[in-house]
Amino acid sequence: MGFGLVATIIVLIAAFVAMIVFAKKQRYYPNAKFGVFASFIVVLFCCLSFLSETGVIGNPAEAIIKNELHYRGSVCYVLGKEIATNYPGKKVLVILRPLAKEGEMDRFTKAMRDSFDEAMEDSGCEITYDYLKIEQLDDEADEEDYYYYEDVVTGEQYNEVLDNNAGAQVVVSFTDLPYDPDEMASMNVWEMEPEERPALYLTFGDIEMLAGVIIEDMLKGLVIWKPGVKFSRETAPGDKQEAFDNRYVLVKKDNVSNFYSE
Repeated sequence: MGFGLVATIIVLIAAFVAMIVFAKKQRYYPNAKFGVFASFIVVLFCCLSFLSETGVIGNPAEAIIKNELHYRGSVCYVLGKEIATNYPGKKVLVILRPLAKEGEMDRFTKAMRDSFDEAMEDSGCEITYDYLKIEQLDDEADEEDYYYYEDVVTGEQYNEVLDNNAGAQVVVSFTDLPYDPDEMASMNVWEMEPEERPALYLTFGDIEMLAGVIIEDMLKGLVIWKPGVKFSRETAPGDKQEAFDNRYVLVKKDNVSNFYSE
């Protein structure tokens, strides 16, 4: 149960108790009826809020999406904390999911960026946001098209965005690397000298494909689904670290052997 629901329940109970107390005092204090009315309004509001948050009323699909937005945001929050701790004051490049038009963001990208910004607030880092330019996603593309763009991502498109931000000391990609092994291998970042290569983090990716570059310390961190985790409609914990721990694992060089064996 998330913090929001817990807070709602606490306020609901307090308002209900206050309504009873004011009701008993009406006999001696006529003005107490205003307290009864105010408490009733709070109780009603809390009940509606609780039912809305749990998807009982309103749009159930929207409640699920809201939950998933929070989970997705938790991934970027944890990565932000990781970077803020290990690379304070550095130049950070964040590669956003590809966009049809510059300046527009789908809901998931916005949730991810907002959570990352929250985690990096006191890091002293200089953050630049850029995104992959994919010709196949033109001005007519809709949000659904973005869920399949990985099939057309090329190494050259990654090289372009990295070349345009050559001074970055840390790179965080909110999008997967190319699925095609040859395209992924064509990325220039793997050929850089260790002292020149930016610290690279990925929000999601294939551990089987990327374990090697994690072991070689070319990829500093990769978020994967926690082994054995099952999708649930239960409301995500309000605390982003707790939400992350419910579903995901940050794989790094020191723990990659727990999730991959040759």
